[in-house]
Amino acid sequence: MSRLKGYKHSEETKRKMSENHKGKRHRVSKETKIKISKNRRGYKHSEEAKKRMSKAQRIRYGLNRKEKTVKGKYVGNYCPEHPRADSCGRVLEHILVWERYHNRSLPTNFIIHHINGIRIDNRPENLLAMGKSKHHTNIEPYRKRIRELEIENQRLRQQNLFDDRN
Repeated sequence: MSRLKGYKHSEETKRKMSENHKGKRHRVSKETKIKISKNRRGYKHSEEAKKRMSKAQRIRYGLNRKEKTVKGKYVGNYCPEHPRADSCGRVLEHILVWERYHNRSLPTNFIIHHINGIRIDNRPENLLAMGKSKHHTNIEPYRKRIRELEIENQRLRQQNLFDDRN
């Protein structure tokens, strides 16, 4: 049966077709792939288009500043000659900031602690170098203070909501 021009599927038919296609991938035959590649063969991008594509890729993959998040939420900078560089040549930014601010390299058994807990806040006043073992014992007072502030914040919000109702 051939469809007439302008024929619309009913909502029930659309639903049935949608359910029938769920989980199935649309496969393109080899013949169709060959036809498409033959049509695109010899096509040259303009220099402007190449620059746009290149810029988009640099932005997408974080290559503009040679900066990328590594190891979770930390920021890493490209510095392949650094002794703490990983296999891609990146060093965690907070290590570089601390070393430049203090004019010395970070000892091997030390780590950098972000005082306010925000991993991307790499201001020198927010960074504290400490031994690995000391880091785990020093962190509890900060957690306790954060819990106290969260409780106080919640209490103030509830009080504010109560005041707004009156």
